[in-house]
Amino acid sequence: SRICFEDACKKIPLPYFLVKALCQESELHFPKSIPAVFDELFFVSLVFLQVPCFYSSKIFDFSSVACTSAVQSACPKIFPKVESDMNKKIYITRHGESQWNVERKVQGVTDTPLTQKGIEQAYELARKIKEEKLPIDIILHSPLTRAADTARIIAEENKLPLICEPRLIEQNFGEFEGHEWAKHPGVFHEAKKQFACDWNGGESMLRLGQRIYNLIDELKARTIAENKTFLLVTHGGIVRMFHSYFFSETNEEFSSTNTANCEIKEYTF
Repeated sequence: SRICFEDACKKIPLPYFLVKALCQESELHFPKSIPAVFDELFFVSLVFLQVPCFYSSKIFDFSSVACTSAVQSACPKIFPKVESDMNKKIYITRHGESQWNVERKVQGVTDTPLTQKGIEQAYELARKIKEEKLPIDIILHSPLTRAADTARIIAEENKLPLICEPRLIEQNFGEFEGHEWAKHPGVFHEAKKQFACDWNGGESMLRLGQRIYNLIDELKARTIAENKTFLLVTHGGIVRMFHSYFFSETNEEFSSTNTANCEIKEYTF
């Protein structure tokens, strides 16, 4: 159940200081041998080096929370573990009612303002967060006006820090920007099922998924590392993609996912 340090290093070049630290952690004589748990420990150095590695038929994702957890469990003195009750949360909401919501037009990246009703919805959500004592520490918002103004109201009413996150901008719907639902019923609903199509210069569902899934991975890691809970103030298309990260859906279910203005959703991981 033990492997030779010299043989291991032929496959995985480990920095001297790190191997020594790992051996000290495991109370082993340095550098003759280390335990078989080396399979789970060797990549610690590569986290710092940020290089991909294949070892013992295993592929490790060095940016993953699971990888970080494995290192912390194996080396508690070197990497103190942040306790997690496996009940971490991320909150997400859609902006208040906008002018194009009233006109029933597809907005996408078109920058439309909140209506008076939309402003009132933002204040109502701010009150809800305060009354229910939702454990929110930081608000991230889309740069588009309708989301930024909604986020500002929530932040001011709850005295929370506010940060603009460009990746929360709504999907660019290309030729469907300004599309009127009533004149073309069902057309845009079907278009949303075409995941590789960019609708003549917009952003495909696949590319949207890439930026949103990457953002979620990053926020999950930050939630654990910083012990902070985020509220994302964004758009219907972003909430739809966000939901698909956590739940399996058919294309029809995905296209049909809707979020009301200032409806807040909680996701647990």
